[in-house]
Amino acid sequence: MRYEMPHKGDKKKLYAAVATLPCQCCGAWGVQVSHSNQSKDGKGMGLKSYPYRIAALCPACHVEIDSGKHLTKAERIEKWDEAHIKTIQELFRRKLIQPLIEKFLADQWSEDDRRAVGELFAIGILRPASAKFF
Repeated sequence: MRYEMPHKGDKKKLYAAVATLPCQCCGAWGVQVSHSNQSKDGKGMGLKSYPYRIAALCPACHVEIDSGKHLTKAERIEKWDEAHIKTIQELFRRKLIQPLIEKFLADQWSEDDRRAVGELFAIGILRPASAKFF
């Protein structure tokens, strides 16, 4: 199943916001929007991962994490996951993205919605006190 952003144009806005951040691995400026290469994130033959599974990475870190020879596959996955978490945290910290409260109030959640919200809890963006919105 493909996941699309809730509103047309959200993906472009998200990617533009990511482009304003420094690299979440080394701190360099001039980043690319890196997509997850993990099948758990929707990546498949000819398919990009879910649009929200992105990380702000400079070209050097992007290449090293995607296909570099200095890291094992497990290390590349770990580094990308860390960069993704830092990217999402920084976007929220700078108020470049915000949760859609209307979506939190909805009774009809897809599996992707549940996963995304679970991820926000896991990285500390949402806390149990926010549960009143569910």
